[in-house]
Amino acid sequence: MSKLNATNLNKHSISRVKSCAVAVQFAISNLKASHCGITVLALSMSTGAFAQQTIDIQAQPLANAVKEFAQKTGLQIAYNAKIMIGKKSSAVKGLLTIDEALKSLVKGSGLAVIKQANGSYILKNVSDSVENKNIAGTLALTTVGSESRFGDGPEEEGGLKAQYQTSATKMAMSLKETPQAISVITRNSLDLRQVDEIDQALELTSGTQGGSGFYAAPSGPFTGRGFYARQYVVRGQALDYTNGLKTDGFSAGSLARIDLAAYERVEVIKGPSGFFGSGASGGAINLVRKKPQTEFAANISSQVGSYDTYRTEADITGALTEDKDLRGRLVMAYGDEGSFVDGIATDTTIFAPSLEAIVSDNTRVLLQLLYQKEEFDVNNGQPGYIEKNRLKLFNLPRSYHYGASGNERSKVEIKDVSVRVDHELSDRWLTTLLLQRSETARDIIDGNYGYYSGGYHYVNGTKNQVVADNWAGELRLDGAFDAFGREHKILFGVEQSNKKTNETQGYAFHRDDNGDYIYADIYHDNFADFGFLAKEDISSNTRNGSKSEHINSAFYIQSVLSLTERTQLLINARYERVEYDATDETGNLEPKNNRTDNEFTLRIGVTHELNDNLSAYGSYGESFKPNIYGRDINNNPLDAQRGDGYELGLKGDWFDNKLGATLAAYRQELTNRAISHPTDRNAFIAAGLHRTDGLELEIFGAPMPGLNISAAATWMDNEFLDENDKFDGFAIEGSAKGQYSLYANYELLQGPLKGFATGMMWLHTLDQQLLPYDNNTGGYSQAYIDGYDRVDFDFSYRGMKKWDMSLVIRNIFDEKYIESGSSRGSGSQYYGAPRSVLFKMTYHFD
Repeated sequence: MSKLNATNLNKHSISRVKSCAVAVQFAISNLKASHCGITVLALSMSTGAFAQQTIDIQAQPLANAVKEFAQKTGLQIAYNAKIMIGKKSSAVKGLLTIDEALKSLVKGSGLAVIKQANGSYILKNVSDSVENKNIAGTLALTTVGSESRFGDGPEEEGGLKAQYQTSATKMAMSLKETPQAISVITRNSLDLRQVDEIDQALELTSGTQGGSGFYAAPSGPFTGRGFYARQYVVRGQALDYTNGLKTDGFSAGSLARIDLAAYERVEVIKGPSGFFGSGASGGAINLVRKKPQTEFAANISSQVGSYDTYRTEADITGALTEDKDLRGRLVMAYGDEGSFVDGIATDTTIFAPSLEAIVSDNTRVLLQLLYQKEEFDVNNGQPGYIEKNRLKLFNLPRSYHYGASGNERSKVEIKDVSVRVDHELSDRWLTTLLLQRSETARDIIDGNYGYYSGGYHYVNGTKNQVVADNWAGELRLDGAFDAFGREHKILFGVEQSNKKTNETQGYAFHRDDNGDYIYADIYHDNFADFGFLAKEDISSNTRNGSKSEHINSAFYIQSVLSLTERTQLLINARYERVEYDATDETGNLEPKNNRTDNEFTLRIGVTHELNDNLSAYGSYGESFKPNIYGRDINNNPLDAQRGDGYELGLKGDWFDNKLGATLAAYRQELTNRAISHPTDRNAFIAAGLHRTDGLELEIFGAPMPGLNISAAATWMDNEFLDENDKFDGFAIEGSAKGQYSLYANYELLQGPLKGFATGMMWLHTLDQQLLPYDNNTGGYSQAYIDGYDRVDFDFSYRGMKKWDMSLVIRNIFDEKYIESGSSRGSGSQYYGAPRSVLFKMTYHFD
C-alpha cells in the first residue's frame, strides 16, 4: 500500500465512506474516516510489531511525533484529533519493539495505546480506553464530529475548559501554546448559567468589565435596553466602537446588543489588538458562530422567568445529502423579556441559518446569515448625584421608571451575511477567502424621560436614528514548512473594509402652554401625565444627517517558529492604511474630521514548555487608533494613538488535560491621546498617556468527574499620566481595581438521582471608578460606585433520555446594588436585578 500523509484524511486517494462503523479497514488504499472524527495514519506494514527497530524521535508536539513514528515504522494509527491538543511527546531513542516505542512516545500524555487484531493501533484517553475492541467499535465510541480540516480548530470535548482559540492568531492554536492571555467562554458555560448576553458571559473572565455608559443599560436579564449601545472595558481600556466587538473575526460594531443564541463561544483577546486592525489597546471580543455539523442534532427549548419573561429557542443541524458533503444549521429564537423596571419590555427575534458544502476534495464553502430584531421600551436608568466622591441615587425603588413608555417603541435590526471559501493547495497549505456584508439600523425614540440637572428633573424627549453599512474582505494563505529539522507555520493576509454611518439625533424639552420647561416631582408625579413627544416633534438639533466613512486596507504576516522541542516563537506584523471622512450636521465637509493614517504594528511572543503540565510565555504587542477628533495648533490632524503591551504569564493543564489555568501579569500604555493644547484651548496635542498595570488569574475545567469549576480574579490599577491632561492622576471611567468570580457545578453521575446537578456562582466587584465634572472647581475629579456581591444558584436535571431541565436563581440574597453608572447624574444609573428566576426545559430530538 502506498504511503499516505495522515494529517489530512482526504488526501492521496483517501475517500469518504458512508458508514463510520466500517470507516477504517487496514491496508485498503481508498481509506476514508473523516466523518468519524479521527485521524488515521495508514502506511505499509513492512515490519512486525514484535520485531525490534532502531527508533530516534525527538520530543515534540504529540501529533507530529505520532506522524513521524508512523512514517518510520510503516504503522497504522487511528486517533481523534482533539485528544492531541496541547500534548507533547516523550523522546524515544534506541532498539525497541513497536509496542515499546509507541507506549514510550505517548508516556505522560494521558493517552492509552490500544492494539487491534489486525495489527493497527488506536490512541485514546486513558479514561476512555477499552481493551480488546475491534477498530470499528472503538471508532464508534470516539466519534464526536468531523475531522478538523480547512484551518478549523478540533471539536471541543465540552465542559467549561476550552482547548484552543482561533481569534488571537487567525489560526487554530491551543491555549497553552498561545503567548497571550485568552479567555474562552464555552457553550456549556453559557447554557449552565442560561446566558444569552455578553455582559453575563464576561462575568467568568478576568480583565473584562461591562464598563459604564451614558444611557447604556447593562445587558443583564430583566434590565431592558438603554438609549445607547453598550461599550465594554478590557484591561482598563474602553473597546473601540468600530472594531472592538467582532463576529467570526469581522467587525460587529457596537450599535446593537448581540444575542448569543447563534454563537458557540465567546473569545476575549487581551492586550494590544494591532494584529486585528485599528482599535483599543485593551484587546477585543470575538463571537464565534455555531457551524453546521455532519451528524444530526436538534433541540427546542422553552424558558419562563420573572417579570413575565418568555423565550423559545430551536437549534437544528445535520447533513443534507447522503454523502454528507452538504450540511446545514438553523438557529431561531424569540424572546419576550420583561423587566423589574415598570413599563420596560423587550421583544427579540433571531433567525440564523448557515450552509456548508464540500464542493471538491480540497474546497469548502461556508455561507452564514443572521437576522436579529429587537423592539423595546427605552430604559434610561435612574438619576443620581455625587456626594463625598460617591455616586448616590435618590430614595426610589429599583422598579422606578424615570420616565414613561409610550406607544412608539424603539427598534434595532441586524442583517449580516458572510461567506468563507477554503481551498487546500496541498496537505500543508491552505488559502482562505472571507467576505462579509452587514447592516445595523437603530431607530430609537424615548418621548418621555427624566433629565436631572441643577436640582431639577426636566421632562425630555429624544430620538436617535443610525444606519451603519459595513462590508469587508480578507484573503489568507497559511501553511507549514520544514527548516532545521522542525516544522514551522506561516500566515499571510490582505484585508479591506468599508464602514459607512449615517446618523440623525435630537432632543427636546417638554413645555407647558406658556412655553416654560416642565419639571417633575419624582416622588409624586406620574411621568405619563406629561404626555409623549413623537419623532416629528423632536428636531434633529444634535446631528442632522451626519455621515462618516472608514476605509481600512491592510497587509499582515505571521510566523510560528519551533525553536526547540519545547519552545515556540510567534511573530506577526501588520501595515494598515485608514482613511476617515466625515460630514457635519448640515452635510458639509468638516475638514477637522478628514484624515488618513498609515501605521505599522508588531507582536512578538515566546512560549516555553517547562514540563508536561506547565508552560511560560512572554509577549509584546502594539496597537493604534486614529485621533479622529481634534486638530493641532496649525489645524493639522493629530498623530494616531499608539498602544504598547507587555505581558508575562504561566499556563497549565492538569488532571489529564481536563483542568486548566492561566496567570498573567501585564503593563499597557496608551500614548498620543488627544489632550488640550497647553496655551491654546481650542487646539489639541497628541501627548496624553494612560497606563494600566494588572494581574489576572483564571482556572477552568473538571478536576474530578461530575465537577466543573470556573474562577477568575482581576487586580488592576490604571491612571492618566500627563500634567496637561484634564484627567491627570485619575482612573478611566467604568473601570474597577478588582473583580472576582467563582462558578462551581456538580452533577451526580450514578445512583437514583443520576443526572441531577447543582451549581453556584459568586461575583464580587470592587468600587467602579467615575470621572465627574465638578462645577465648583471647574475640573474633573475621581468618584466611585460602591462595589457589590451577587450570588446565583442553579439546579438542573439531565436524567431523562430526551429532556433537560434547568432552574437559575439570580441574586438569591436580593442584594441591592448599582450594576452600572455614569458620571453624568442626569440619568444612566442602573440597578442590578432583584432576586429573580429563570426556568428552562429543552427537548432533544433523535
